Amino acid sequence: MKYLKFLIIGLITITSCKKVLEVEPVQDIPNELAIQSTHDLKNVLNGAYDGFQSVMSGNLVTFGDLLADDTEVNQKELDAFGTLEIYRRETSVQIGVLRDLWKNAYNATSRANNVIYAIDNNKVSDEEIDAYKEQLKGEALFIRAVTYFEICRFWALPYDVSKQSGNTQLGLPYREVPIFNKDEDMSLARNSVEEVYSKAIRDLIEAEKLLTSAGIISSGNEKTPVSPYLSRGRASAMACNAYLARIYFQKGDYQNASYYSNIVINSGIYSMDSLTQKPFRSTGEEYADEVIFQLVNTSKDQANNIAYNYYSETVLPPLFSANLDDLKILFKTYDNRRKTAQYITINTFANEATPRKYKTALIANNVCIIRLAEMHLIRAESGFFTGNIVDAFESYQAVRERAIGSDKYNSELPIAFTDGDFLKKVQDERRMELIFEGDRYHNLKRLKLPLRDGVAFDNSSLIFKIPQEEMSGNSLMVQNP
Repeated sequence: MKYLKFLIIGLITITSCKKVLEVEPVQDIPNELAIQSTHDLKNVLNGAYDGFQSVMSGNLVTFGDLLADDTEVNQKELDAFGTLEIYRRETSVQIGVLRDLWKNAYNATSRANNVIYAIDNNKVSDEEIDAYKEQLKGEALFIRAVTYFEICRFWALPYDVSKQSGNTQLGLPYREVPIFNKDEDMSLARNSVEEVYSKAIRDLIEAEKLLTSAGIISSGNEKTPVSPYLSRGRASAMACNAYLARIYFQKGDYQNASYYSNIVINSGIYSMDSLTQKPFRSTGEEYADEVIFQLVNTSKDQANNIAYNYYSETVLPPLFSANLDDLKILFKTYDNRRKTAQYITINTFANEATPRKYKTALIANNVCIIRLAEMHLIRAESGFFTGNIVDAFESYQAVRERAIGSDKYNSELPIAFTDGDFLKKVQDERRMELIFEGDRYHNLKRLKLPLRDGVAFDNSSLIFKIPQEEMSGNSLMVQNP
């Protein structure tokens, strides 16, 4: 399968804890009565990460690129790997990969809810709990917030930036209370998109405070010398700030987007690497200096490597090639992302363009979820709207100068800040820098621009159908059109 379902590496998974019930139906969750110790809490949280890994893997990137306009799609590969309905915007309640994604999302958040509930209600009182409860709750809140935000972007109409605080369109059920008996009524109505975003922001703000207090600022502390913490593969205070910047930016709240991206940038923890593919080609404990949060992966997960969709080292073609017509204009010949084939190869003579970010599928790549370059691009565009010229130019320069070098950057100046030229350059830079990371799909929706084939940003055909299991088990669920 090309679709990714990564397992947490170096952690005890949920199946190793005999006290916790295995999650099989969409809304079954671990039994609260089985959580009797801090060790149990850690195991349940590890199970939440297991589901979270499956949600946040390359599927979300693939789905975004199937629906946006930066890629051309190999039609034969669509048939072979079940992506045809998504590509055609004809999703149904029976698409297996979407049913799995929905199930994994609610299993992850259910386990996270059990951790939060057990801590809030003092269900564990052993000698370890005081040392770990802030950390464990903070991580659980991060998982819940990010999961709901990300799946909401595919199963609901987009947040309309012109209707701040008024996005009443249906989102998804934001379940916050555990269900301890699978026989009880699990029905829960869909929250509005506004409510989903607000609840995710609330959870991340609390998570950031807890993780800061616990000393989990970026990649762990002396209490957690375990691989995923040291490799930026677990939740941290800075990961919370980065996600707050992403969510506020998506909803067009540029003041807050600028504020949270600025926290990450000015932390001094992360730095812009020399232009390499390291954020997309590290494995296991490796990480690039600009990575804020990633999914840790090893060779055992190689069969589901994200690279297979974008690059092939066999005679079989990958799912995606690049959109030649648009991208050959955007990527100048002196741009190192094109010139040295870091992100893309453009061959105008052969009339083809090839993605290069995920150049090899022979190693098990970690999956970069959020990185410093995105924070700079958020701050640059937000600065235009809020009038923060200094920060906006500084961030634009950080990304652009790395891509083309200082001499070329200086030759492109001056840039007029007030006439819209700067805004266009920043938005073009975002498209180039975050290409093949699934960002383009969501960014077109934020800007209220058409997607592939001229489809309107809020066309209902872009929204995935609620899986049949959820429709059958939740009497309050309303299906998407």
